[in-house]
Amino acid sequence: MKTPLTALFDLDTPLIQAPMAGVSTPQMACDVANTGALGCVALGALSASAAEAAWSQAVSNTSGPLLANVFCHAAPIHDNALEKTWLNKLEPLFARFNATPPMDLKEIYQPFSSTHPAFELLLDLKPAGLSCHFGLPDLTTLNALRSHGIKVLATATTLAEARILEDAGVDLIIAQGIEAGGHSGAFHTADAANALPTMELVRTLIQAIDTPIVAAGGLVSGADVRAAIDAGAAGAQLGTVFIPTRQATNDELYRRNLTVGAPTRRTANISGRMARGFISPLMADLDRLLSTPPAYPFTYDATKQLVDAARSAGVADFGVMWAGSGRVRHGLEHCSEVIRLLTQQLKT
Repeated sequence: MKTPLTALFDLDTPLIQAPMAGVSTPQMACDVANTGALGCVALGALSASAAEAAWSQAVSNTSGPLLANVFCHAAPIHDNALEKTWLNKLEPLFARFNATPPMDLKEIYQPFSSTHPAFELLLDLKPAGLSCHFGLPDLTTLNALRSHGIKVLATATTLAEARILEDAGVDLIIAQGIEAGGHSGAFHTADAANALPTMELVRTLIQAIDTPIVAAGGLVSGADVRAAIDAGAAGAQLGTVFIPTRQATNDELYRRNLTVGAPTRRTANISGRMARGFISPLMADLDRLLSTPPAYPFTYDATKQLVDAARSAGVADFGVMWAGSGRVRHGLEHCSEVIRLLTQQLKT
């Protein structure tokens, strides 16, 4: 099947593996790339040295095209009163695991720009494309990427965001609907008020902009991908469908929730940004705080420390399990098998 996505990256099938920082691995990206789809190496949560190691591991095992994914969120501003209130509310949860909340919250993820520690590294590595989440880097950074032949993809959750991305000249727009697992890529408009289901968002963008659109959110079968392409999309980005494979870092509880179709919910209380995941004990406790969380990623810093405290206390089921709304029904162990199944379903 030929689409603007397959043409741009010389793919056999119009599929992109979602970055899924913390769940995906370099092995996942190269397994996907080796099967004719577009693999993605999640670098946004890594230091420059870790990013180089992850990229080297991926490219050493594939000759196929790979994306590098980075976070482009606006630099957060500390609100000391809000953060203190949040940490006070977290105190009983930390006490449950014989721990105390941190004294202050740190910016654990730095927005990608020309001053980012991994910027020069990416210019040297020259990935086939840069996958941007939470917006775009500044124009200077974009121009530097383009001068090195690096294609730019970015996520939009609304028409207003898609227009911003098109005006910036991105090569592909990921239309991320509310069914998507993990973090919403919203960066311009109020996510809760303006986010749309995936297919409605795809149809809206197809009618209004010229940049090729890739559908993302709740897609778990070839039939889902076919529906998006029939609506005018150039392909689809899928993530949750890969989590049960050996190339993901999921635990047994995560895997079981995927296969039984456990319910998911969107919340901003885990990280400070809206994100969808399984309704875990952690999510339920944080949602019961009934308070406004600090900015991303300050809130995420507190949550990660809380999860670490639970694990140190021997509690394994108190963690974050990002997942989309679609139920994963296959029992496949390798990403390559998933790509082949999706492609076969897509053709029938």
